[in-house]
Amino acid sequence: QSVHTGRKPHACKVCDRGFTSRSTLARHQQDHAGDKAYVCDTCGRGFSQRASLYLHQRVHTGERPFRCEACGKCFSWSKDLGIHQRVHTGERPYRCEACGRDFRHRSALKRHQRVHTGEKPYPCAVCGKGFSQRVHLQTHQKVHCRER
Repeated sequence: QSVHTGRKPHACKVCDRGFTSRSTLARHQQDHAGDKAYVCDTCGRGFSQRASLYLHQRVHTGERPFRCEACGKCFSWSKDLGIHQRVHTGERPYRCEACGRDFRHRSALKRHQRVHTGEKPYPCAVCGKGFSQRVHLQTHQKVHCRER
């Protein structure tokens, strides 16, 4: 049922990522465990599951087997294709409970929510001023470059 509604009621306590089933969550939680028996020969990154290593290797091979029928753009992972397709469908499954605004991406919702919470997780190392988005910090840092 949750697959079709987009609901992901099972959240990882480590990274807050949501999953549609307990079994998928359990498999994901292995990624946070220390045992990373499957190691990428190219970059040395370790994985707890062989399938995860196999999928990761697409980063190095450039393999992009998932193609958008609407625009022809190709992706390494089916999940990325699904997220991309929201551009064409107009789907915005992530709603801000504070103001009702809808977003295509969970990360965009989380970034937006800082408007309501006042959270500023990106402090300037030079003057200490905080920013809600990394890009705003990067723009601000240019001020200090001009001062020198």
